[in-house]
Amino acid sequence: MTAKTTKDRLRQRLRSHVPRKPMLIGLSSVTVGIAGLLYELDQYVAGSLVLVTGGVLGAASERLTRLARQDHDARSASPHGCDLDGSSHREGQIWNIPRPTATFAGRHSDLARLKRRLARSSVSLAAVALHGVPGLGKTQLAMAYAERHRSDFDLGWWLNGSSRLWAVAGLAELAGQLGVGLNDQEQAARAAVAELGRRERWLLIIDDPLDQADLEGLIPNGPGQVIITSRNPSWSTVASTYEVSPFSTADAVKLLLAHSGDKNKEAAAVIADQMQGLPLALVQAGTYCRSGAITLDEYAQRFLTSQARLLEEGSPGPYPLTVAVTVRLVLAQLRRESPVATQLLYLFAHMGPTGLPHDLPAHAPHVLPRRLARLAQDPVSLDKAIQVLVRTSLISPDRPGYLRMHGVVQEIVRADVDRRTNTLWQRAMRRCRTIRDNGNSWGVARWLDSVGRLLVHAFPADTEDLSRWTRCAELQPHLDAYAGLAGHYSSDGLILANACERLAFYLCDRGEFAAAEHRHNQTLSLRKKALGAKHPETLAHQHRLGQMLTLRGDYIQSAERLRQLHTVQLRTGGPTDPATLGTQLRLAFAVFELGELREAERLARDVWNFLRNSFGEDHKDTLQARFVLGAVLFESKLDEASQHNTAVHQAFDEVYGREHLRSLMAWHNWARNRAEVGAYEQARSELTEILSITSRVHGPRHPFTLFAQHNLARTLWLQGAELNSVQAHFEATLAAREEAMGPRHPKTLTTRHYLARVLAKQGDVEAAERQLLHIIECRHSVLGHRHPQTMLAIEDLERLRTSGTMSVNGVDAARRLRPDLTEG
Repeated sequence: MTAKTTKDRLRQRLRSHVPRKPMLIGLSSVTVGIAGLLYELDQYVAGSLVLVTGGVLGAASERLTRLARQDHDARSASPHGCDLDGSSHREGQIWNIPRPTATFAGRHSDLARLKRRLARSSVSLAAVALHGVPGLGKTQLAMAYAERHRSDFDLGWWLNGSSRLWAVAGLAELAGQLGVGLNDQEQAARAAVAELGRRERWLLIIDDPLDQADLEGLIPNGPGQVIITSRNPSWSTVASTYEVSPFSTADAVKLLLAHSGDKNKEAAAVIADQMQGLPLALVQAGTYCRSGAITLDEYAQRFLTSQARLLEEGSPGPYPLTVAVTVRLVLAQLRRESPVATQLLYLFAHMGPTGLPHDLPAHAPHVLPRRLARLAQDPVSLDKAIQVLVRTSLISPDRPGYLRMHGVVQEIVRADVDRRTNTLWQRAMRRCRTIRDNGNSWGVARWLDSVGRLLVHAFPADTEDLSRWTRCAELQPHLDAYAGLAGHYSSDGLILANACERLAFYLCDRGEFAAAEHRHNQTLSLRKKALGAKHPETLAHQHRLGQMLTLRGDYIQSAERLRQLHTVQLRTGGPTDPATLGTQLRLAFAVFELGELREAERLARDVWNFLRNSFGEDHKDTLQARFVLGAVLFESKLDEASQHNTAVHQAFDEVYGREHLRSLMAWHNWARNRAEVGAYEQARSELTEILSITSRVHGPRHPFTLFAQHNLARTLWLQGAELNSVQAHFEATLAAREEAMGPRHPKTLTTRHYLARVLAKQGDVEAAERQLLHIIECRHSVLGHRHPQTMLAIEDLERLRTSGTMSVNGVDAARRLRPDLTEG
């Protein structure tokens, strides 16, 4: 059978059952549904663009046909004064509003708010427009309101508002019920509107109108109530608008359990999260489980790998179309109305669902398709395109300047892009390099590449600048979403590497070291695969990963990686290459943490001397090298360390400002020096101020905040402050470090060691011994048995068992053991 024959037969089949009266269904009206299906079939025949697969198209047409017959028969058989289902009601009441589905649940707060809005006036019209994405249950909410408050009305009438013709036809039918019917439908409709204006206690529900213009002159003005359900939120001149939100987790779980027959609330909560509370998708999932005799847990597992198929397949219970077909019908309308707005929707569909920046396309229009690039450079045209998307509710306004797109809708749009661009014709278009691509043949991978480039351009490069953290935080969810999708599709690995690198820098500056390490490893793997292990960009990222390992407390692996990288860089770039010098500084800090103070001093001093001679004392790179040198000299040459720390503290304040992280770290090192020479009160005052600033700027759980908190507690301990207060300080620091850095991080163990000293001083030898045994076990595995910190803990345990005392100052004790010992 030819495609043309199939198309003609389906056209005839669908058209033969379209009722003359409006159908009473929610979601997409049957007019839009049939028109959309026929349009998609036209596209299939003309260009082999299969948007709706044969099985789904056939199932959709069967449901539409069946509903058309049922609706026509029910409306013809229903006598005046009866519901569509034949149940009786108060005599004389005119009513054609259907009841909600038997499994309608939740929405208690929405119903209460809707009642309050509609009850504001008893002498003039009260109108509310319910709007939101397809599948949210706007129609069901309106039905439920009508059913709950039916006794408050003498008349309740339902209009299909998907076109003006159908709305006029519905009002003309109402005119007949009111006794003002005329032969001309338009005049009869206006007569019905006028009659309602003279009456009270009536409710009019207009389902799925597209625009205010379609209802001009068709909304009564009198003491009644009007509910409009629409994807378009622009109804402010006609009615107060109310955005219907997705279900809460609790309501979503109830709906899933009711439709699936399963009782597994945990699995239902997982699916509710996967569907992001979209009621139609939840109903579809529940009925899929019931009809397929599978559990909700099995469905959740299938959804991880087959989202698009599951959103497309299965019966959505009492609803005419699956959520996938419903959204694709809206997409078909959008493609006809505005191809460039459709491309903008495709762009947003490959990002995170919330907080989509309105101006994001303007950051790098050159990475977009030609038509969309021109749009991005014209703010007014961009605004108009977004307004088109908002009218469809596929995109919704978020806070000012930002948009949001439901995650399920994003998945359906991506699947639609994939299906449309995997035809033979489109694949041939992509291979034909002589044809300039306008975006029509872009598949998911190509859109992801564009999104990746766009986000990298928009993401601030200098993540140490705190003023840019707000922008970083706004874009992070979109970079995360892009990275997850790009790993699934065959997108450009280098673009993904650049995006992961930007994320890693930001996460590291925020002190989220575990997440930053994951992104650094991902970046390194992608660059090795694309560029090779010896490429300069790959080597540069090995340096950053070594730094990350130091911050994570894995000093052994960090030093090993940095030594290997330093050896390669000495051979390829030479000892004075900037990359070599940067690695050498990081290596100095790593070996310092391992207790190798002499090597740490040599490495840092060589870099400082070279930079000082080459660029001068005040160059930023020279100051950074001097900062590292002052830090590694703290344990062995306190006087020289104090000189370096004082100079760097003053210089960083001038260069970066007092609240920059580098300035705070230099200030902290200087204050710690003051405590070491016995200036406890000065050190305490400075560290208190530092802690206040870094808690406010970086947060109370940032690793540097906790570093300052630890050294403030240590200063109080050395100063001889009241022991209960000192113990409370160390216990609070220990709990925070365990949460933020982990219980086995060397810095966490240092705080625990000082807590053991306080406990021993208070006479709680048993508690101090338990702490030391735990410290020794952890340091053996993390730092090794010969590390100075491990040896110090063993010595303190021996002293505790023999004399009941421990060392007071870990730094002094380390100096007595060996001149090159270190403490964090």
